[in-house]
Amino acid sequence: MQSALRPNDVCGRYGGEEFVVMLPGATIEAAFVIAERIRNGFASLPIAFGDDRLWSSVSAGVASATSAAMSLDAIMKVADDCLYSAKALGRNRVERPAKLPETSPAAIVRIAWAALTGSPGSWPAWSAMIRSASRARPS
Repeated sequence: MQSALRPNDVCGRYGGEEFVVMLPGATIEAAFVIAERIRNGFASLPIAFGDDRLWSSVSAGVASATSAAMSLDAIMKVADDCLYSAKALGRNRVERPAKLPETSPAAIVRIAWAALTGSPGSWPAWSAMIRSASRARPS
């Protein structure tokens, strides 16, 4: 993911399989392009799992501050709404607000990553592996 970002951008985990990318000084259009670059990067890298190849998908919501006074919570709410929109519209896509700000002091990309697509024969093995990992997780 880091290779898709600019030098001053910051990426971090935000929950289980979700990430947030902060893009200082980026317009919403630049944030959209970066989010698409991340999505395409994940989609093009198969994960080997035994004899199967699994493919990742990324759904992302893009938002930007409408003013320097806009709170981080407010920007995250917009990014979150766009992320859920991307999931509702079929996943593996990037969504942004319908009404775009003219200028932006910063943009945020909220990303949900999923790697559970592959041949149907791999699902029982994945299920067993996930159950095993959850039991082994320390409390």
